[in-house]
Amino acid sequence: MRGSVTLAETYESSLEQNASRVFWAATALKNWKTIGADAANAFAEPDAPVAPLYVRIDEQYREWYSAKYPDHPKLKLRAVMCVKKALQGHPESPCLWAILIDDIIQKLNLQPCTHEPNLYYSNNYNDTGKEVLILRQVDDFAISCADEEVSQPAFRQLIQK
Repeated sequence: MRGSVTLAETYESSLEQNASRVFWAATALKNWKTIGADAANAFAEPDAPVAPLYVRIDEQYREWYSAKYPDHPKLKLRAVMCVKKALQGHPESPCLWAILIDDIIQKLNLQPCTHEPNLYYSNNYNDTGKEVLILRQVDDFAISCADEEVSQPAFRQLIQK
């Protein structure tokens, strides 16, 4: 059928309110410091969806491209190009971002909680013997720890991946 597209999973898990309360309660009870940030342009970080996505070059994109890359050949108006990354607004992008960021966080030796995949913990972060909690809501993060000397590097490692 012309014009139809079959999509894979199109969701991003969402933090449950109770998990947020657990994070903030644990932080308060332990008297930990919390830092937070937002990932910039999160949906453009993952690789492209399985089904290729093509866009036509319009005048605005052509002008932007010419200004950014003045030494490159001019693009032809209405030419078609394949998008090589996830694109905000594409139905699969949230799920692709969730898979990517979960992998990055787990490579930092933080494990998701059994019943809340957006709440991560470590009892021995990077062999420091320190406990760390991370709360993730799509592309917003909060890292909580007793020691800023641990939480600041943890945050830098997260955003540099």
